[in-house]
Amino acid sequence: MTDINIQLKKYIFDEIFPLYERNDSGHQIDHIQYVINRSLEFAFQFKDINLNMVYAVACFHDLAHYIDKDRHEVLSAELFYNNAKIKEFFTDEQRVIIKEAIEDHRASLESIPRSCYGKIISSADRNVNITSSLKRVHAYTIKHYPELDLDEMIHRAYQYINRKFGENGYAKSYCVNLEFEDFKKNVKELLLDYYKFGVKYMEVNHIMDVKEKAKLFAIKAHMGQVRKSEADKPMIMHPIAVGYMLESFGYDNAVVAAGYLHDVVKDTQYTIDDIRKEFGEDIASLVYDASEPDKSLSWEVRKKYTIDKVKNLPFRNKLIICADKINNLEDLYLIFEKSGKRNFSAFKRGEELQR
Repeated sequence: MTDINIQLKKYIFDEIFPLYERNDSGHQIDHIQYVINRSLEFAFQFKDINLNMVYAVACFHDLAHYIDKDRHEVLSAELFYNNAKIKEFFTDEQRVIIKEAIEDHRASLESIPRSCYGKIISSADRNVNITSSLKRVHAYTIKHYPELDLDEMIHRAYQYINRKFGENGYAKSYCVNLEFEDFKKNVKELLLDYYKFGVKYMEVNHIMDVKEKAKLFAIKAHMGQVRKSEADKPMIMHPIAVGYMLESFGYDNAVVAAGYLHDVVKDTQYTIDDIRKEFGEDIASLVYDASEPDKSLSWEVRKKYTIDKVKNLPFRNKLIICADKINNLEDLYLIFEKSGKRNFSAFKRGEELQR
């Protein structure tokens, strides 16, 4: 191995690195420097390696990302191969090997890199930091899918990370890469909990939204439950409808979040202390007032307690209860429209007492 040619480094620093400002934030010069450093580290796992070639591959591998993300490896390779100045530093044979290595660096490619240089760049380009991965996918989503709302962004990020780094993820390393193996292990654990994944996504991208956090928490809490009135309807559709209703009327974020969470204490394993710990006292208070007392008490006692309590609650606390009842009535009405019958069979005390 020999040291990297000083003139090559100067040319790339002056003429190539500035071009990376055209890429999205996940593929700019900080990423390139990271890949360069890891490429040079991995190079020592191979015999008779040319560090100038390793360096050139790393410096050019994402150069055309701004042109076409889906073909950037091919376009970046062409930019390298057609660069007149580069011909001063490498033989024709070396330039072909470098070109092929750049083409082979993408994680999604099914074929194995054609040379040790391709294996080095492919391995060095693998991310080993979940924060960086989530920031990169968010930056790409914002640029190419600006119409998505936060819920859709999180879902897209989850699917992408799972496809790339999950149990059967396509991202591989062709070098001894212990950091990458630890990273994949941590990613797999994160993917097991969609709520934690969503919260992590919002935290690292500085877009923490308590409403979205509450929705994700409710989805996790009500997983597998169905509506009493419609056995083929997931339970989570009701809390989401309540949250949407409150948001559509312009109520504050805490009220909307409580709308998503209003049945968590009543119908799942989570307690009011869990809500307080995760969302704070204000939201916990709103959820508590929308919940019934001890579920071991009789239906009559619990309903009378709710009726008496609602009369004296602050306006904000009443909102969640009202939205809950309105959505329940809307669902009953939809059932009536379909069947033409008044059906209260899902309720333990029937229509008269339910009234």
